[in-house]
Amino acid sequence: EEQQILIKNFKKQMEGERLQSDQSIVIIPTDFEILHTSYNSDKATVIVQEEFLQTGFTAVKSFTYYLHRLDGIWKVYNYEVKNIGTK
Repeated sequence: EEQQILIKNFKKQMEGERLQSDQSIVIIPTDFEILHTSYNSDKATVIVQEEFLQTGFTAVKSFTYYLHRLDGIWKVYNYEVKNIGTK
């Protein structure tokens, strides 16, 4: 129940466009596309192209998320970011 409350509160913060300054996520993507997904029984890799609205342009980045399954729940344990360019 406590986890569900935390998720609900985090979602509200995300919908509010910005998180508190002590959080690591500060810009919410305005668009995204899942480009590739691969997985086996306990590990997965997901590559996503994300767009972030900046002042006067849109930044395009590629995120590679690395996940593992723990107690039946997929969790991100690492990620990589590549700057693709701007629009």
